[in-house]
Amino acid sequence: MSPLTPARLLDAWEEASAAGPAVRPLHLLRATDPEHTLTELEGEPLGRRDVRLGARRQWLAGPVGEATTTCPSCAEPVETSFDVRDLWPEDGAERADGPHRSGGSTEIEVAVDGFAVACRPLTTGDLAAARAADDVEAFLFERSVVRAAHDGGPVAAASLPRAVRDAMEAALAEADPCADVVLSLACPGCGAAWRAPFDLASFVWEEVDHAARRMLAEVDVLARAYGWREPDILALSPWRRRRYLELAQA
Repeated sequence: MSPLTPARLLDAWEEASAAGPAVRPLHLLRATDPEHTLTELEGEPLGRRDVRLGARRQWLAGPVGEATTTCPSCAEPVETSFDVRDLWPEDGAERADGPHRSGGSTEIEVAVDGFAVACRPLTTGDLAAARAADDVEAFLFERSVVRAAHDGGPVAAASLPRAVRDAMEAALAEADPCADVVLSLACPGCGAAWRAPFDLASFVWEEVDHAARRMLAEVDVLARAYGWREPDILALSPWRRRRYLELAQA
């Protein structure tokens, strides 16, 4: 893993800004793992991607994150904080952040009531392809089915019964336990408690976007004040850059 320097962060942000929303977070991974192509990263299971994004996010802003949502009971805004290291089961996170495995997701076999299904965990590539779908949920389900048969004859993924779908969901959750992040929330106003899905990839991208724009603003101030070039400004330590900003804006 290569260090995520300010210059690397800005390069990744620039490249990601021109990409589709689903694949933008992958540019942050590629900035620290340049030996892997975007195509390889798009083929990784979502849980593996998110664990690795969480580790890179700690470099950027530390382990603690803050988010704001709306209480489903009283509609008041609710602020919450979380530790990125606690978002996933420990054993799942250790598996997900292991050595890179090329070739995409591993197939999982599910057999229920005469149905035999081979399925795989979803990937960033699937999410990117789903943007053009009319029914995203149905599209992603069908993407996760590699092949399906009933009593030896092939069947369409859309025709699989609920019992088979439930068995697939359980098997995929076991295979990629870090794919679904859920936060436990409570409203300080009305006392309502609920659990909500959390999109870590979008959260990390928003933080990267904010950090990159802040860096550009700092470069602008220091370049105007001292005539320095961008690479020289970005090479300064954060502490020294802040001190020069204070002097330039005094």
